[in-house]
Amino acid sequence: MNMKKLKFLLLFLWVLSNSPSFAQRQNNQWRFGNGGGLDFSSSPPTFVAGSPIATSEGSATISDRNTGALLFYTDGVTVWNANNQIMPNGTGLLGGTPALLSSTTAAVIIPKPGNSKLYYIVTIDEQSSSNGVRYSVVDIGLNGGLGDVVAGQKNIPLYQTTSEKLEVVPASDKLSYWLLTHSGSDFIAFKITNAGIQTTPVISTIGAAQANGAGHMKINRQFNKLAIGATFSSAMELYDFNNTTGVVSNLVTWNYNLASPLIYGIEFSPNGRVLYISNLSDIYQYDISSGNPTTIQNSVYQLTSPGFVQHAALQLGIDDRIYINAGSIDVINCPNKLGGACGYQQNAIANQSAGGGYGLPKWVYYASDHPSITANLILASDSCLGTTTQFSLLSTNGVANVSWNFGDPLSGANNTITGLTASHAYGQAGNYTVTAVITNTCGIETLTLPT
Repeated sequence: MNMKKLKFLLLFLWVLSNSPSFAQRQNNQWRFGNGGGLDFSSSPPTFVAGSPIATSEGSATISDRNTGALLFYTDGVTVWNANNQIMPNGTGLLGGTPALLSSTTAAVIIPKPGNSKLYYIVTIDEQSSSNGVRYSVVDIGLNGGLGDVVAGQKNIPLYQTTSEKLEVVPASDKLSYWLLTHSGSDFIAFKITNAGIQTTPVISTIGAAQANGAGHMKINRQFNKLAIGATFSSAMELYDFNNTTGVVSNLVTWNYNLASPLIYGIEFSPNGRVLYISNLSDIYQYDISSGNPTTIQNSVYQLTSPGFVQHAALQLGIDDRIYINAGSIDVINCPNKLGGACGYQQNAIANQSAGGGYGLPKWVYYASDHPSITANLILASDSCLGTTTQFSLLSTNGVANVSWNFGDPLSGANNTITGLTASHAYGQAGNYTVTAVITNTCGIETLTLPT
């Protein structure tokens, strides 16, 4: 067998075993704030009316993994089904007090490994209360497929903390999760497997002691970095996270000088190289790719105009844009890009008002979800002389058009083509450089193979 370029074939096989899943339709629906609702089955997402939710801060929503249809949602105290009705046994969860509903996270939803019908709702209440982290179980197979909160599996205590922080990340085995919370200067990580939630956590004591439990904690989509604000200490903290062991390590910290030192919203760019924070007033961007605290601190860019305008929760959507609860919904259209190129846009969703709330639903993972890519790649399916080589991109998310050049000028007009995928028959063995010029919503990007 004659080979044009063996690297084509090897790259394709590597990607088959390492490429991420881009569907993630379990995040198609968001319910939040005071009747807030977004449907991401269109681009841009559209406003959805009819939700009875009315919360000032945290909420959680999950949709069908395959169809994107709403399954259920919660404010941490009440659980509503897809028909916006309260589930049987779906009141009295302890993710906040009904009079306040003021926990930053309030709740996260976790599909139970190994069971397509069961879901954990993990709640965390306001720091002024004493309920800590608890979990309840929803069986979506009950009540004609609309779901019930399972009797006897509600508000089960897991950990006592005055923090309002929860985060979930798939473990490296693709079969389990890590559930993280925070207390003082401890990061607490619970393993969740098909056997349930392991009640003995992995504890990492590192970083500043948190005197105030408000504000978010976030993991990047590469599952290896964690960010948290040292509330009222004017310091941001970035850590390594090991999703094999659950250990948090290698603190990098830098100072910020903001009128309000409460860091509330936190989000990573899709490629994990840029960090965005909000202090309930403004939004700031940091280039964290260097890992050097001074370099990171000096990279600060303010997205919003000075002056107190609410900018609270920051949350990546399935379209790789970051959405901001700003009373209405603002958006960062190109969060991988630095400075003004990130494309900050106010009032991005027609008819959508968050009703003054601070929160947006946190991302729902399945244990089998892969880490997101840090850069796009050209894929080649074959490199054998005499066959047609198929070319595609690792990710076509947001891609409008691709112009291909196969590096084969002897093929004349067949050397170039446009389209999301392409194919080319090489006439002789040799090494060829394939170029893809990608036009997407954030500009133009050029990729080559070999790189």
